[in-house]
Amino acid sequence: MAGTVIIREYFHNTRRPFRLTLAGENLYVLTSPHDVAAAYKETESLTFDQFIRDIMVAFGASPGAIEKMWLLPSNDKHGFNTQVKNPSQKSLAQLTRDFHKQQLHPGQNQRSLSVKFQDYIDESLRWDSMSIKLNDKYTLRSSEMSKDIWLKGWCADVLLNAATRAFYGESLLQNQPDLFREFFDFDDNSWMLMYRYPRFMASSMYQAKDAAIDALTQYFATPKGSRRGEAWFIRTLEAEQRQLGIGDRDIATLSLMVYWVVNSNTYKLCFWILTYLLHDSTLLALIREETSHAFTTTGELSMTFLLDSCVRLNCLFDEVLRITNSSSSVRSVVSDTIIGDFVLRSGAKVLIPYRQLHFDEAIFGTNAQEFDSGRFLRQRNLHQSPNYRPFGGGSTYCPGRFIARQEVVAFVAFVLKRFELEIPNAEKDGIPNTFPRLEEMKPCLGVMGPVQGNDLIVRIKRRMCT
Repeated sequence: MAGTVIIREYFHNTRRPFRLTLAGENLYVLTSPHDVAAAYKETESLTFDQFIRDIMVAFGASPGAIEKMWLLPSNDKHGFNTQVKNPSQKSLAQLTRDFHKQQLHPGQNQRSLSVKFQDYIDESLRWDSMSIKLNDKYTLRSSEMSKDIWLKGWCADVLLNAATRAFYGESLLQNQPDLFREFFDFDDNSWMLMYRYPRFMASSMYQAKDAAIDALTQYFATPKGSRRGEAWFIRTLEAEQRQLGIGDRDIATLSLMVYWVVNSNTYKLCFWILTYLLHDSTLLALIREETSHAFTTTGELSMTFLLDSCVRLNCLFDEVLRITNSSSSVRSVVSDTIIGDFVLRSGAKVLIPYRQLHFDEAIFGTNAQEFDSGRFLRQRNLHQSPNYRPFGGGSTYCPGRFIARQEVVAFVAFVLKRFELEIPNAEKDGIPNTFPRLEEMKPCLGVMGPVQGNDLIVRIKRRMCT
């Protein structure tokens, strides 16, 4: 974000588009919310397709599989004949975005997935099951009464377990128990893949990526009758890919792209929300009280109540997302396009960095650079501002934004209901604990994690009143 702000100020902070030439390639940068909204409407001249192609290449999909994913429907043997409705005559690569929406937008597919997520989070956050399932990698000390854990690792373990089982059923983790470890090692340095680091400069990242693909390849090579419980999206996309003659490893490679997008943000968001709560006992007490009413007398959680009535929690979600999100969007200019009074020339790319929009003092106040738990509570429509773009917008508006919020608020509600949390005393317990620093130096396409080595150690105890 700092680089964008410096250049913007060089142009007297007019927020007009500006052009950079990097390695011979023209790159336009949009910093005005009005220009961003205008760009979203140019769906024909500003496309996302080349970016998706580039990611497929970066992940290691074969040239043949990539070409098949971009085939347009036709009646001859060389065309793509989908088994699902395709009135716009899209390629499978383009249809994949539609499948995402059908799975993750409100509706029956999303409801069934949401129930699974909630059930798996519920199961993982029960004290008795934690002692069995919590990865020892994230536990420093454990007893009958308390556990000292690495907070980021705990959040990741619970959220990835829920997402993997909800999307792929039970068999993936049963047969590939090391998938989490490989994914974490990949996710921590996935920015190197986006920036096309050669293998010799990022060997550990590539090894982790390849190992995760190996695990998914074995999964997709398993007969379908042996891997029940897959989400509609996984079943449908695999069926269409097989119809095109795409093999197991390419299906696995393309599936890792989806797995990465689904899993790389929510656990970090849970980490930051709990971190802020642990450093503000008053706020923690208020949100614990608020979310306690989302549980029935038998202990069941009402997602409707969490989303509609837990205002403080949802406003906290929005503020933490504003502070920690570093996503951007890229478009290719396929024909000259006018944005405001500026002409974007064909052949260039457009970059939309959302983070700098989130720190506009004219919208978010003079303390925009700081965390303020009451910001969205005081301005209840602030999340609708065109300056607030944590999930992007336009044709690439993140379809997972609904289920992501549900995952996070459910996780926080269960944690506060069932556990007492505290930061161990540095002097008494010999555990140095400072507020984690946000990793702003490494490129990131979503929620930023803490600086390496800045994970927070938390002591959790079972709440005897539940």
